[in-house]
Amino acid sequence: LGLAYLRADQPERALGEFGRALALEPGSALALHNRGLALLLMGQPDAARADFERALGKDPCLFDALWNLRRLGVRKPLPSACAWSERQRALLVGPASSSAR
Repeated sequence: LGLAYLRADQPERALGEFGRALALEPGSALALHNRGLALLLMGQPDAARADFERALGKDPCLFDALWNLRRLGVRKPLPSACAWSERQRALLVGPASSSAR
């Protein structure tokens, strides 16, 4: 439901849904990332960055969290064990884009 709210440009409602998801599964890297995305869309880049960082702490190969950190100007070393496509690796190594994932 949170993703549907994000797609409908309702990040405040999405934030509540991701909060509920994290209450049920506090270690969910995906829920942390998605909450960070909602925060980013709400104009809270510092809080978003913290959630993206926490998501990577749970899943260092979560591509979207690394990508969104790059959008915020944060470059992290790329884990070598991640099963990313060549295109994904190239995106993380090349210049950052302004498009959200």
